[in-house]
Amino acid sequence: PLVPTLDIPRSDRASLSILTAARSDELAGSADDRGYGLFTYHLLKGLQGAALEGRPGALTLEALHSYVQKNVHADARRQNREQTPQIYSPSFGLTLR
Repeated sequence: PLVPTLDIPRSDRASLSILTAARSDELAGSADDRGYGLFTYHLLKGLQGAALEGRPGALTLEALHSYVQKNVHADARRQNREQTPQIYSPSFGLTLR
């Protein structure tokens, strides 16, 4: 598979959050019956409000990531493989290497 890379200047990293579809040693899978990849499908569902899981309030990056990771991981397991969305965000103390 093609693996794109991106060099981000250190000065820009303090305000950048990145959600990825899978860990670096995993392949991102598709949900053919849904017309998207697993990550994109659950990301869009989460942005449409599913990540709030019935709780009122504003959607946070942490809640979105939690929702996406849980659902992508479960769907990938049903396909008998691993896929674990990741987050890199200074607000969670996670930084780009």
